[in-house]
This record gives sequence, structure tokens and C-alpha cells, in this order.
Amino acid sequence: HYATTPVSASAAALGRSQGAFGGAAAQRRAETGGVSDTPPSRALRSQVARLVLTEDGDDVDDFLLASETVIGRGVTNDIVLPDRSIATRHARIVRDGDGYALETFGDSVTRLNGVPLEPGQPTPLQEGDRIGLGNLTLRFEAGA
Repeated sequence: HYATTPVSASAAALGRSQGAFGGAAAQRRAETGGVSDTPPSRALRSQVARLVLTEDGDDVDDFLLASETVIGRGVTNDIVLPDRSIATRHARIVRDGDGYALETFGDSVTRLNGVPLEPGQPTPLQEGDRIGLGNLTLRFEAGA
């Protein structure tokens, strides 16, 4: 167990506490009563890419992408699509420098904008690309 100390009276009232390794910013906040002379940090723009599952033109679900995301019907995949037309381990999307690439496994039926992909050949993805996995269609969104 780590020792905890309240961050402020209002945080203590809410039952919030700060760990023993609260850091210099938390300590300054506690010492100055929440007032700081340092400028607020800039909001970081996230470049989180995602896949959007579509059905009849409607967005049904979405999935955030990691540096490597494995897609398939099996429960050990990063994205599980419980559809019989999807292979147990169907495809993967890998972050490749400034973008993402799609790679299909084995004999899986995978299409990019209607064009069948060759297994083991990573193909770069672009904003809005349509990925066909078995009978399902996903849209690639690159993020902001």
C-alpha cells in the first residue's frame, strides 16, 4: 500500500487522494491552493485511427486501432467479429510510419475498396478506404 494524502480540501471531500508519488505539479497545486503561475499545457491532438463497421450504409460499431491490431472471429484477436464469413485469424492492421497498412492472412477473403488482397502483402490504407472482410464491411478512419 502507498500512503495517500488529500490533494485539496475539495478533493478530500470527494474522497479523492493523491498517491505518495504525486509529482511536482500536484505538490505545487496543493501549495498554491490550486492557483498556478505556469501556463496551461496545450491539448495534444490525438491521431487515433479506427475502423467503423458499416451495414447498409449505417455506422454500426467502431474499433480503435493500436500499433498492431489483429482482426478475426477468434476471441484472442484484438477486434473480434463473430461472423461465420470471418476467419478465426483473418487480417491485421499495422501502423507503418505515418500511416497504417492492411495485411490479410492465409486464404481469408479480404478486399480493399472492392479489390481482393494477396495474403502476406501489407497494403497502405487511406482515409475512407472500405475494407471487406468476409461478408462484412469496415471503413478506415485515419484520425485527426
